[in-house]
Amino acid sequence: MKVRDVPTDLVFVSGKNVREIPEDDSLIELAASIKRDGLFHPIGVREQEDGRFRLVWGERRLRAHLRLRAKTIAAHIYPENGTPDEVLMALENLHRVQLTLREECAQVAALSDGLKMSTDE
Repeated sequence: MKVRDVPTDLVFVSGKNVREIPEDDSLIELAASIKRDGLFHPIGVREQEDGRFRLVWGERRLRAHLRLRAKTIAAHIYPENGTPDEVLMALENLHRVQLTLREECAQVAALSDGLKMSTDE
């Protein structure tokens, strides 16, 4: 999987994210941390035929970069025909932060309903 800098103005949010991402102090703190220390973990995107990038995971990091008016952001570029977005999002969310019960249920529903995955899967 490739990691490269992509223009922030070409990244768009697909609307599949189950996490609620408020514009609050934690986002301001994340932006300050990125400005001070840099980005430790790239976002995940899929390159589209029109040259834009569909965000798979890392919306808070993207929003922090936009808040900083950064021109680019480091991104893992996933192939379009690879692992489904919902699976990649679930893996990233479960490893990154404690989800609320509502977000966790939405994540399971997305995998169960959207991809017809069992609880064991």
